[in-house]
Amino acid sequence: MQATLKCKEAMHERARIEAESHKLDEYIEQKTILAKRLKEAIKKEQQKASGFGDIHSEAASDGDWETLHQEVHPCMHCILHQFG
Repeated sequence: MQATLKCKEAMHERARIEAESHKLDEYIEQKTILAKRLKEAIKKEQQKASGFGDIHSEAASDGDWETLHQEVHPCMHCILHQFG
């Protein structure tokens, strides 16, 4: 009787863990899709900004968060670069 109860508890725990694992897989997939979209948007902005000078190309190669923000908003980057 007690073994049956422990078996049921273990089965419920396994089902819970599998459900959490599935949720995490979905979350990772969503973030991967968002990352791909962001990379595509950055690439498009870099292509648009290519006429503004080499500063955008140099910034794109850095790969840090500040650069990422600058590449998403290249016009603001140009303004800040002029006055900075």
